[in-house]
Amino acid sequence: MSGVKRMNSAIRAFMRGGCVLLMLNVTVAFCEVPSAFIGSWYGEYKEDGTYGGKPYDSFRGAITYGTDGRFEMDQRFYLEDRSQLQTITRGAWGVDGQLLWLECGTMVVRGNEYKCSERQEYSIRETSADKLIYSNNKSKRVHEAVRVPQGFKLP
Repeated sequence: MSGVKRMNSAIRAFMRGGCVLLMLNVTVAFCEVPSAFIGSWYGEYKEDGTYGGKPYDSFRGAITYGTDGRFEMDQRFYLEDRSQLQTITRGAWGVDGQLLWLECGTMVVRGNEYKCSERQEYSIRETSADKLIYSNNKSKRVHEAVRVPQGFKLP
């Protein structure tokens, strides 16, 4: 696929998500984002698993949805209440009807930053001023998040 076709395809994908994509020296996405999501949110759950080669029995995450269509997410995986691995993900986000989507731009793991492009899609189940409930369309995991103050840090 030529560069022009790839760019046109990317622009169409962003437009379907309610966004406008500008290609300058950097890529900037301007999205119409629902005000109910704007701000910082916290969620946690119990689950045995392995992530990044490290076993864990619980997960905690904090995400900030910006008015500019950008997000930053701090995820930590714990074993017996001790942090095993932390990832910080930054990228674009938006809502299309009852679909919440997150598109990864960069990820920091063990102090190393990587470019990423994975898109996660979630079905929105419930929204209120202080609670979000949504399910991952791929894994079917239901996530619950509560609103927290701006600058909130994971425990």
